[in-house]
Amino acid sequence: MKTYDGPAEIETKEDDSPLTQADRAAHDCIVAALEQLTPDIPVLSEESEGIPTEERLGWKRFWLVDPLDGTKEFIKKTGQFTVNIALIENGEPTLGVVLAPASDLEYFAARGSGAFKRLGQAEPQPIKISEADKAKLREVIAAAKPKLAKFAKHLPRRITLIKTTGKDEGAAPYTRGTSIVLPRRTASQSAKGLERLFYHELFHIISRGNPRLRDQLYEIIGYKKCGVVSLPGDMMPRRISNPDAPVVEHCIRVLRNDETYWVAPVLFSRTARYDPETGGTFFRYLEFRLMQIDRKTSAAILKDSMPLLLKPDAVEGFFEQIGRNTNYIIHPEETLANNFVHLMTAKQDLKNPEIPENIEQLLLAE
Repeated sequence: MKTYDGPAEIETKEDDSPLTQADRAAHDCIVAALEQLTPDIPVLSEESEGIPTEERLGWKRFWLVDPLDGTKEFIKKTGQFTVNIALIENGEPTLGVVLAPASDLEYFAARGSGAFKRLGQAEPQPIKISEADKAKLREVIAAAKPKLAKFAKHLPRRITLIKTTGKDEGAAPYTRGTSIVLPRRTASQSAKGLERLFYHELFHIISRGNPRLRDQLYEIIGYKKCGVVSLPGDMMPRRISNPDAPVVEHCIRVLRNDETYWVAPVLFSRTARYDPETGGTFFRYLEFRLMQIDRKTSAAILKDSMPLLLKPDAVEGFFEQIGRNTNYIIHPEETLANNFVHLMTAKQDLKNPEIPENIEQLLLAE
């Protein structure tokens, strides 16, 4: 913890995120140890450089490392940062370790061997999901399987359900690869609620695994593929990312004051810094707007050096395209995921029933 206790030397990466000497030191230490432990298994670290994408895509088995997850919290010395290491085999995690150095807390798991928590040098304690929660999840999956059979070609061979304490991602469920992460409180809800949640998160897995299909699905609600959209200048540090749609690369055409604009959905914090007195998760700070962009370059259109950020109800044509079947409109991914839930649960009396119908037709046609 010598590096943590001392002053932080901070650099800035290309995406404007901070990089400290601790990131580099942890990277060097972990990569060297893994290469010595398993010389035949390549290592991909967040700080890795010079590994061509074509080479990485050919790896069937590799170590995935985030040497310091939470660099900003490391700099602030809040203790809220971790070291993450996972073994990926055929696109799926089979072993993982999460270490919180400031609290001397470690979580580790391996497929077929269970998950464990260890504080300091104490004996590891098994982490288990309750039998009642397991029974509900089995009930949900058993009911979902026959409904999903017609979409089987879009589904991965295996989907992993992971239960967490909910201290990550604002206690919201989310997906990683082909895994669905369920915070404790969501895993304990009713079977009906779990079913809706399962379909919602499953849509993200379908979308992530089929980029061309995803573009076609987004077009159902008016979103077109564009370049990667980023918040400009001083707003970039306030960006909030969606784990199920971390990159914004689709835009939608709307009308305002009789003029047509291309806009993209953006999420950011309404304050520049986290307020310890206010507290709460990032949802308390979350702001959603439609940012006006140049369709050709995907760059934000500025006025007085600031991006033009519009509320959805301040423009024409937005809801006419995305429909009014859900209030979850912060990204086309979420809007479509909720419409997929409506499709799978045969929701009636929708304001725009054509949207889930079109989703079904596209999934069956592809």
